[in-house]
Amino acid sequence: MEKIKQIIKEYEEIPFEGLKRGYDKELYRLDSALTIIGPRRAGKTTYLREIITTLQPDHFLFLNFEDERILPIDDIDLFIEAFYELYHQKPHIFMDEVQNAENWHLKVRRLIDQQYKVFVTGSNANLLSSEIATHLAGRTFTKRILPFTFQEFLKLKQIPYNQDAIYGKERFLIKEGFREFLIYGGFPEVVKIKLKKDLLRQYFDIVFYKDLIVRYNIRQEMALRLLIQKLIENIGKNYNVTNLKNRISQILQISKQTVFDYLRFLEESFFVVHIQNYQKSFLQRETERKTYIIDNGFLNILSLEVEQTRLLENLVLLELLKRGKKIFYFKMKYACDFIIKTDQKITDVVQVCWELTDMNRDREINGLIEALNFLELSRGLILTNSQEETLELDRKTIEVKPAWKWLLEI
Repeated sequence: MEKIKQIIKEYEEIPFEGLKRGYDKELYRLDSALTIIGPRRAGKTTYLREIITTLQPDHFLFLNFEDERILPIDDIDLFIEAFYELYHQKPHIFMDEVQNAENWHLKVRRLIDQQYKVFVTGSNANLLSSEIATHLAGRTFTKRILPFTFQEFLKLKQIPYNQDAIYGKERFLIKEGFREFLIYGGFPEVVKIKLKKDLLRQYFDIVFYKDLIVRYNIRQEMALRLLIQKLIENIGKNYNVTNLKNRISQILQISKQTVFDYLRFLEESFFVVHIQNYQKSFLQRETERKTYIIDNGFLNILSLEVEQTRLLENLVLLELLKRGKKIFYFKMKYACDFIIKTDQKITDVVQVCWELTDMNRDREINGLIEALNFLELSRGLILTNSQEETLELDRKTIEVKPAWKWLLEI
């Protein structure tokens, strides 16, 4: 018991260090747990510390289930008993990386039923989908934490980005930051240090081996690596799962079901994001998709070279995801990168292109206009590296805007 008390005290003494992501105190009013999900190293633990700093409880119980001292202790009541002996009060309970605890859902559900304030983090998307739906339905509110947005990146770098900065001399610092963000992404620790590629490789190895190979008992490691490589080569392009399977089978034998399984595992582990064609049938939506990587930094370390347009498109997709949008792509005669749904309504149509040139201008604009006509919308957006203009074509208004400016909106 004394050892447990020491662990409780130790975690209480860890200070909040990091960028505040915005904890809404209204969530505290809920008679349910708050479940925080997202990829590893995106800042979930820091967000727990932000909640503690915001609520300022006299004392709290913090359980990190990646701590080898805590994980073997199956009975959480031992910690609660030790807490009562220390402080003679009911604790707020913070459970970090809870998916590592055996029968975690039973523990959380019981604590909720006993009227404890419970805050949970996990790195497996199943905590949001099947497991929560099965075990914690109506007893938890989920919040997703992803790597930094560009605005958060600039805050951490202490680079101003108000209107004066955008049009003043500070814009050069903003654009320089944008180039770094485009290449190395938004994982908080990666933003802070110089050895960015080394740290990103460590992150990838943890996801690959711990969250994929071990968690899902994957035996075809090379097939999974090939699949990831093909997905990276396909960034920004729609593909058919059967064709993807055939391309991998030219090197290693793999079944179509295994490809489907691996794509699901990659999404559940927060490594990729799949989006579907807005206007195709259910069967086509399930077998045809576009796939993006959860952070641009991974693209940088896993490919010899990625086209700038692909990097930019991946970045825009992630920003839309961080803004809570439902995202589709559109393809008929032409293609449009993103159809955006907000509150059950299609609100925006976005095309991404590093630079509009004589070679690609008609293709990019035609894809946007085709989508606008299909959706009966009058305005569309083309995001570029640096170009800026407004076009009036076919009774449609098309705004061409630098992506870095768009990232600073809201």
